[in-house]
Amino acid sequence: MRALIGFRTRAGIAWFRNGHLIRAKAIRKYLANHSETKLQLGGTYMIEGFLNSQIVGDVPIDITSRLPLPDSSFSLIYSSHLVEHIHRKQFTSFLADSFRVLKPNGIHIVATPSIEKIS
Repeated sequence: MRALIGFRTRAGIAWFRNGHLIRAKAIRKYLANHSETKLQLGGTYMIEGFLNSQIVGDVPIDITSRLPLPDSSFSLIYSSHLVEHIHRKQFTSFLADSFRVLKPNGIHIVATPSIEKIS
């Protein structure tokens, strides 16, 4: 419980610090400056050439809500060790919304150590 409260506190502070307006500006800037658009969700390490996002960070994106990204805006979405932490219904919504964000023929790579953990 203590870890959850700490996580929620950090997430709230990140949202307050970066807010949706600053996040939207960072997303627009990335999309304007990259012809090959790639999104990393939840990664520990920043990958060069990607819009790197975590729930706590400079571009906070919560995958349990509608993704704050334009339709057909990314050619690649990559998430690693992320989806096993959300409920199955949220996972289904996340996948559907990911396909909204992907360009035609885009690729979504989901790496997870244990898909069974999605309850």
